Amino acid sequence: MYKLFQRILALALTLGLLLSLAATAFAVEADEETISISTAEELVEFSANCRLDTWSENLTVELENDISLEGVAFTPIASFSGTFHGNGYTISGLSLTEGLSVAGLFQRVQEGARIEDLNVSGSVKASSACEAAGGLAGRNEGEIENCSFSGSVSGKDQVGGILGGDVFVAQAWDAYTFTGNSFTGILRADGDAVGGIIGYYHSLNKWDGISGNYYASGCGAQRGIGRVLYVD
Repeated sequence: MYKLFQRILALALTLGLLLSLAATAFAVEADEETISISTAEELVEFSANCRLDTWSENLTVELENDISLEGVAFTPIASFSGTFHGNGYTISGLSLTEGLSVAGLFQRVQEGARIEDLNVSGSVKASSACEAAGGLAGRNEGEIENCSFSGSVSGKDQVGGILGGDVFVAQAWDAYTFTGNSFTGILRADGDAVGGIIGYYHSLNKWDGISGNYYASGCGAQRGIGRVLYVD
């Protein structure tokens, strides 16, 4: 009888351990979700979900095809906090022209987010009350690497081929990755914060990894970064 009790107890402990491991695995899977996007309809749905600031936290997005937005009613991705793998594919036919104070495929890239290996082409036009306009992102607190934009970007001020403006605080010496990006096309702005890559950069310091970026001559910008407020 005693041996039988020991066996039952051991079995119960084993089952408990297995259930605990399964629960842990489920929690990790729930916290780190991956989605794939391969059609314009899926991209539109993704953008709609990103209207909620927290929706994309711990989310990884895999672009799995070239996507054309020609003739598609698309609104920009309001807020992104996850990781977006473009995988070298292109989102073409982007047309943003209606009343956006912060304009770009991604309006705001949040702290901790990362966008890489994504190509975009089209037209980005901010409203007359423009805060920032960029081909890829209006505002950025994350990392952008190996991305490109081809087309036109216009706004009142803080206009850049890739990024309109960052929002980092002066004297915050955090690592910042912004490498291997390129812009070809035309930039139009009323103010002086217009850059071939970044329109406005709040605080430039020795930790910032801004390198290997390219913009075409004659694009309407005299510098890669239009205006830098602080050099720390």
